[in-house]
Amino acid sequence: MRVCAYCNKDITHLWKDRKFCCRSCSTSYKNKNSHSTKGKGKGKPVCINDGCNQRAVSYGHTQCRVCIDSKVNMLYTQNPTKEELVKAYIKNNHRSSAYSYIRWHARSIILKNTETSCQSCGYKKHTEVCHKRAIKDFDDTCTLSEINNITNLIRLCPNCHWEYDNGLLKMVQPTGFEPVT
Repeated sequence: MRVCAYCNKDITHLWKDRKFCCRSCSTSYKNKNSHSTKGKGKGKPVCINDGCNQRAVSYGHTQCRVCIDSKVNMLYTQNPTKEELVKAYIKNNHRSSAYSYIRWHARSIILKNTETSCQSCGYKKHTEVCHKRAIKDFDDTCTLSEINNITNLIRLCPNCHWEYDNGLLKMVQPTGFEPVT
């Protein structure tokens, strides 16, 4: 007679070749003895930064709280260049999101400094941050404060933002915007 590998009860039903007496014991055993993908033990994955052996914030994250906080502190305590930000972000994330910290920083600046309506049409329910000069057009040596200078940021509704990015809306100083004809 076989004994359950989890609860040590006798396996009395028809499946005498099984290791467990029930599904609950099987699941409990596997959860208790499972290991993360990095082989560091049960639970959350290990932070992917070099030399860091701490657990990631949660299952969806790849970095620990210390590494995440150090990146956020870099934005506020230093004035990193575009190249430094892109390198730091691409190292641990997909390259398509390389400018996400720059955009996040721009949103935090414009929330403090401007009114909430679209600067083109006046729509107030939902606005987005738009860089007058695109992030990709700046040199890699430009700093975060140059890219996200308040004079380079505007609030636009999603429709006006799309039109501006695709050349259908142009900025006219100082009156505002006009459609491209």
